[in-house]
Amino acid sequence: MMKRKMLLTAIAAILGAGSADAAVTYDFSGGLLDSIQFTYVSPDFVTSARTVPAADLVSCAALKPCTSLKFYTRPGYNPFVDELEVEFINSDIPAQGMYLQFDIGAFKADGSYTELVFGGTLVVSGRPDPSVPEPATWASMIMGLGLTGGMMRRSRRLKVA
Repeated sequence: MMKRKMLLTAIAAILGAGSADAAVTYDFSGGLLDSIQFTYVSPDFVTSARTVPAADLVSCAALKPCTSLKFYTRPGYNPFVDELEVEFINSDIPAQGMYLQFDIGAFKADGSYTELVFGGTLVVSGRPDPSVPEPATWASMIMGLGLTGGMMRRSRRLKVA
């Protein structure tokens, strides 16, 4: 009965601990009279061209309502910079955009990056440090050591008796 209870407790701890959600946040503000601000949370770093519809943005404010963000990374559209196009609705033109340019690799790593033409700052943050184990890893390691210790203790008692 004790074994079964320990096993059920170990399984519950492992399943309940879950895993850390890794996400990357792209947060831009400032530039051109502080007219553009957005926040986008991505499941991973942007390493290739990507279009993000307005519905997937946490927030976006430009000259007019935002319709999408388009990431262009090297060696794609411009071989010298990474670009980000903020598209917004204009009554005269179906979709109009503003291009923001950053140093190559700005979308692929944590840091604070200054926009090269209009100013403003893009802050890229996220991804838990891989050298720190997730809670589920700690739970399974502790339970494994506990179960191993319990088995060793029990086997000693059985030999003595």
